[in-house]
This record gives sequence, C-alpha cells and structure tokens, in this order.
Amino acid sequence: MLSNVVDVSFWDPKKIKRFFNLVDNCVAPVTLYLPETQIADLRFNSHVRHLFMWMAVDGKIPPLKIKLHDTKDMESLTKFMTYG
Repeated sequence: MLSNVVDVSFWDPKKIKRFFNLVDNCVAPVTLYLPETQIADLRFNSHVRHLFMWMAVDGKIPPLKIKLHDTKDMESLTKFMTYG
C-alpha cells in the first residue's frame, strides 16, 4: 500500500472545485493534515469543501498536506497539480 504525503497549493481558486471532484473519485481515503489535527477522509467532505471555497473568496488558501493511499489516486492528483 502506498502512503505518500503530497503538498498541494492552489494558485487559482477556480481549481478548488476541480480538485475536490478529483478527490471524490479517489478509490482510497485522502487524508488532509492540519497543524494540530487531521481529517480522516476528504472524499465527499462538504464541510472542508465549503471552508476552502469560502477562503478562496479572499484568496487566502493555505498550502495543504494530503496523504494518498492508492497509486492511481497519486498519479491523478500529481497530474492535476502539474498540468491543471
């Protein structure tokens, strides 16, 4: 099982929706790491999605650390972050 932590930065707030759509299609959990805690799974997590959409209004989206557990999920998110 793959266990990689990836840094994700949003330079374009419009990409947040695409990012979460991609996360929702992941086959294994995608874990978000925050400074003092972690959220078990980002897939279909509307609370986190709305938080980041709200933060995007001000353009203040902090860099994220996410952990992926599947090779294909890792490839998809890496491709998204590289090519948009």
